[in-house]
Amino acid sequence: MPVIGFHNSHEQVHPAELLKAVQHAEEVGFTGAMSSDHFSPWSERQGQSGFGWSFLGAALATTSLPFGAVNAPGQRYHPAIVAQAIATLGAMFPGRFWVALGSGEASNEHITGQGWPRKELRDARLRECVDVIRALLAGGRTAHKQRQPPARARTSRAGRLGRAPGRSLTNSSMSLAGGPDGASGYQRATPPVAAGRWNLLPPVENESTLHAHATAELLLDRYGVVTRGAVGSEGVPGGFGLMYKVLARLEEMGRCRRGYFIEHLGAAQFAVPSTVDRLRSFSADNDPRSEAAGGPALTATALAATDPANPYGAALAWPQAEGGHRPGRKAGALVVLVDGDLVLYVERGGKTLLVFAEDQPALDAAAAALVGVIRRGAADKMALEKVNGGEILDTGVGSALAAAGFYTTPKGLRIRA
Repeated sequence: MPVIGFHNSHEQVHPAELLKAVQHAEEVGFTGAMSSDHFSPWSERQGQSGFGWSFLGAALATTSLPFGAVNAPGQRYHPAIVAQAIATLGAMFPGRFWVALGSGEASNEHITGQGWPRKELRDARLRECVDVIRALLAGGRTAHKQRQPPARARTSRAGRLGRAPGRSLTNSSMSLAGGPDGASGYQRATPPVAAGRWNLLPPVENESTLHAHATAELLLDRYGVVTRGAVGSEGVPGGFGLMYKVLARLEEMGRCRRGYFIEHLGAAQFAVPSTVDRLRSFSADNDPRSEAAGGPALTATALAATDPANPYGAALAWPQAEGGHRPGRKAGALVVLVDGDLVLYVERGGKTLLVFAEDQPALDAAAAALVGVIRRGAADKMALEKVNGGEILDTGVGSALAAAGFYTTPKGLRIRA
C-alpha cells in the first residue's frame, strides 16, 4: 500500500505552524511524515530555522503518523549524539521513527568553524559515522578509533633539513617525521585551530583614562559631530555620561569644540575645529539670495547603510515609511541621502526599496546617485521589484530610476554595470 507523506520543511515554515499543519495532514488522510534538519534556511526569503529534533518529539506525541528525519552526522552532530536521539525516539514511539543519513551541506555544517571537506572525504566520514551509529543502536560497547585525514604539511627531505629551528605555539620543538608512505614534513603539536600565520599584537591598555581618551578621539574622527546617539550606537562602556566628561576635558585643552551644530540632536554636541569649519561652508545653502536665484543644486550621496557617515540608525532615528519593511544598519544595504535627508533605502539584495520623500527633484537626484553606484563598479547589477511594499512600476521613484538608467522588466526595474 503506498504511503502518502507530509514533509515538514523547517527552513521554510515556523515550527508552531508546522505542528498544526502535520496534525491537520493526518486528519485529511496523510499516512506518513518527514522532517528536515536545517540549521539555516536556504535563503533569506524563507526566514525560518527550527530545530528538527525538538519538533519530532512534539509531532510524534500529538499524531499517530510514522515519522522520518534527514540528518548529516560527523560535523554538526557527533554520531553518538545522533544514535542517542534515534534510540530515545524509538523507545518512546516504537516502530514509528526512521532516519536517513547523508553527507550534509555546507550551509548547515559551516557553523562549527571547521573546513568543508571534499565530497569523497565527506562520504568516507558518513560511512564511518553510520558504523558508529549502528554499533551503538545494537548495544555495542567497543571503542572506535577515528580515521585521521591525510596531513597537509609541506613535505621535504629529512636528510637535508633535519630538525627545524624554533619552537611552536605550544612551546614544543618542530621536527621532521616520516609518514607511512615515506614522505616527511614539519610536524608539530599545535591544535588545528591555531594553524596559520600569527602576528604579535600590542598589549592591551589597562589605563582607563588613556583608553577613554583614545575612544573619544576615535569617535570625533569617525562621526565628525559626536552626539548622544552616536555614542549609544557604538556601545561604549560607560555610555554618553563617561564620554561627555572626556569630551569636555578635550574642549578645555582646545582639542575639540562644543556647540549646537546640527538641529534636533541635542545641545551636547562635540566636533573638531576642521569639522566646524566644514559645516560653516554650507551656510550658503540657506542664503535667501541663492533661493531667489533658483536654489542650489541638490547633492545626492549613496552610502552603505553601515557607513559612519550615515547618521540614520545612529545619531538620528530612521524616519517612518509607508508599508514595506523596517530599515536598519545592515551589511549590504544602501542609503541615498539628498542634502542630508534620507530619500532611498535599498534592502540587502537590491529587490526591495523604501522611499522617504515625494519631491520629484529629490527622487531624480537620488536615482542618479543610485545608478552611479552601478556605473562605478561598486555593484554588478541591481533588480528592484518592490517599493514601500507595492509594485515599483508606474510610481514616481520608478519613473526617476528609469530616466536615470534603469530599464523595465516584467518584474520591475533592472540595471547592469
